[in-house]
This record gives sequence, C-alpha cells and structure tokens, in this order.
Amino acid sequence: MVEAKYTPLLLLLLRKGAHAKPVKFSSTSIADELGISQQSASRWLIELERAGIIARTGAGLSLLPKGVEGLRSLHVILSSAFVPRGVVRLRGTVFAGLMEGRYYLSQPHYRKQFKSKLGFTPYAGTLNLRLSDVALRAPLDLSSGALISGFQTSKRLFGDIIAYRAVINERVRGALIVPARTHYGPDVIELIAKENLRKALRLKDGDEVRVSIELS
Repeated sequence: MVEAKYTPLLLLLLRKGAHAKPVKFSSTSIADELGISQQSASRWLIELERAGIIARTGAGLSLLPKGVEGLRSLHVILSSAFVPRGVVRLRGTVFAGLMEGRYYLSQPHYRKQFKSKLGFTPYAGTLNLRLSDVALRAPLDLSSGALISGFQTSKRLFGDIIAYRAVINERVRGALIVPARTHYGPDVIELIAKENLRKALRLKDGDEVRVSIELS
C-alpha cells in the first residue's frame, strides 16, 4: 500500500492519464492543483521516483505498476466500504463490434484465468451492447469485480480485464468484461459466456438485451 500522504498526487496523475502514457506536469502545476507548496510537490516526486512508484523522463511523468497497484488496492478498500451490494440491471442494443474480442479471448493466459475466477472457459467472442442509459452503470464502475491480469508477449502487451458475473436475458449465465485497453466508450459493454451468445439467444443487430450484473 502506498503511503497515504501521496494519495492526492497519485490520484491526480491517474486522472491525467499517467497510468497509460507519460504526461507533462511540472511541480509548480502539481502544487497549484493540490494546494501545497512547490517544494512539497517536488519532494513528493523525488520520493515517489525513488520508491519505484512513478517515473520521470523527458516525456513526462508516468505511474509505474507499483503505483497503479497501490491505487487499485485503495479502490478495493473504498469499494468494499461504499459500493452497495446487489444487482445492477442494464439494457442495451446489439451491434457488430470490431472483432477484437475473438482474438483476445482466444489467448490461453486469459482463458485460464476466466476458468479459475469465473468458473467457465468463454466462447472466443464478445456480445457488444450499446447501453440505453449509461448512467445506470455507475455502481458497476465503482465495484471491484474479478481481476483478469494482463501479460506481455514478444509481440504485444495485453492489458488487465475486470470481469463481473452476469445473467443475460434471464437465461444465460456469463460475465460482463471491462478491458483496460479498449476502443469503446462507457456507453458500450461487452459480454462473454461459455456459449456463443448471439446463437444461444438468437440475437441480431438492433435487438435489445437485458443484463443483470452481480456486484461482489
């Protein structure tokens, strides 16, 4: 767990996107944002860099895995305290995606984790829904879900995935997945199951689907 005094700075870097790419941010700007002295901001940056929590390069400031993991731990603590337990119910319209789900879900490293953490090996493909009301997913975004850890091969980096157990159209048990690396906005959700959801539920583009997500 990262020392508590650094939390405001780490959250600021997270909001600026430093977990995804370096961001240009001076100690003066940080001081202004956080309401602290420039000297304190500079000292925190030095201490965090020495601790391996952030990196400072010519390209800017970056959150390192240790820093991201510290924030993730904080997220779990806050979620367990504030997020209401129960079920989130969403509705969305089926649409054809970018066909990336098939490639990602065919990766053995992901498939093993889905089996161990969700209890099933998913069909290699996602059912994509465009939500009718994005605001209804807010409790979901605050819940911790099951972490499917990313990995790296010689060719590319595969990011983390958060998975939430779900029931689709009151018939098929599966999961809603939220990849850390995605081309979609918050108005889109991706569903997986043991079977091909389009075939199992006889769905076509434009059909409405109901999803019940279990918060843990």
